[in-house]
Amino acid sequence: MIAFSLLLTPAIAPAEDYIEQNANGSINWTKGEIHARGIGVPPKRYLKFPARARAMAVRAAKVDALRNLLEQMQGVRVEAQTLMKDAAVESDAVHTSMQGVVHNASMVGAPHYYEDGSVEVEMAVNYRGSVAPPVAQMVSKRLEREAGARPRPLSPPPSGDGAEQNAITGLIIDARGLGLRPALAPKIVDTRGRVLYSALVVDPQQGGDLAAYDRSLEHARAMPRAGARPMVVKGVKVQDIGDVVISSDDADRLDRTPGLSRVLRQARVVIVL
Repeated sequence: MIAFSLLLTPAIAPAEDYIEQNANGSINWTKGEIHARGIGVPPKRYLKFPARARAMAVRAAKVDALRNLLEQMQGVRVEAQTLMKDAAVESDAVHTSMQGVVHNASMVGAPHYYEDGSVEVEMAVNYRGSVAPPVAQMVSKRLEREAGARPRPLSPPPSGDGAEQNAITGLIIDARGLGLRPALAPKIVDTRGRVLYSALVVDPQQGGDLAAYDRSLEHARAMPRAGARPMVVKGVKVQDIGDVVISSDDADRLDRTPGLSRVLRQARVVIVL
């Protein structure tokens, strides 16, 4: 079922970020952030010099956090069967961007000092502006080489002032309860197997990831990415873990919706899990 959000200036709902936690950090699929923690211990020869010992421990903790951050990034899903570490092997641009973004990581909050002299820090990076674009370009080029991977052409949108006034500003896929896993380059497919949205559709110059993820439909409607008039479509099942399937009827309605082509080209897509 398709629904429209009629709120022109939606109030920002409490954030329901979709976060994947693991042993050394987390991935925030709503904000496009990767966090990692690191622990450092001062060299024994500096124990008699507390200030110096703390500084050395913080430095060691940052190195450990950056190592864990790179490991976290390597495990980010690009597609159902592709991780960032695979993408880095396939594309020099992806490899370079990964190294660069980790090098420019920022520390979150203040170091935590323990009684035994060890220090814990948290580092974070945002992958949207640097890593996501070369990943999308890599996936797009690969899809171009694969037979039958091109999305079906979208029908020309209605013209006229009325159509422009009613044009949607974003697309929200409600995939709650389907078991979908977030990925940097998801596809939207209909029940006939036709690809409506993929890296091939997105403008290479848009400079970001293909979709944001959220736990709350209300919060998704309020996201700037969705704009003031998003369309909401219910997913019916999952394909290959990371791709969402919608009904053929909803796909046909999407084709007739003013503004859809622009929304997809600009990757103004939010998926609710």
